[in-house]
Amino acid sequence: MSAPALPTIPQPTPWEGLLRLDGKCAVVTGGSRGLGEATVHRLAQAGAAVVFTGRGEEALQRVKD
Repeated sequence: MSAPALPTIPQPTPWEGLLRLDGKCAVVTGGSRGLGEATVHRLAQAGAAVVFTGRGEEALQRVKD
């Protein structure tokens, strides 16, 4: 009697395919710095339209750019 076959390890999913938000809208408060800013950038990379708030017009403009 032979041993049962071991399960195969799946190939990793490319980062771009893990989170796709095309056609979705996200709202981020505190998006002008820190974790909020990182969240704004990642959601935008995933294809979402992002509305974000934060303190200071200059900081908000920097994140937008």
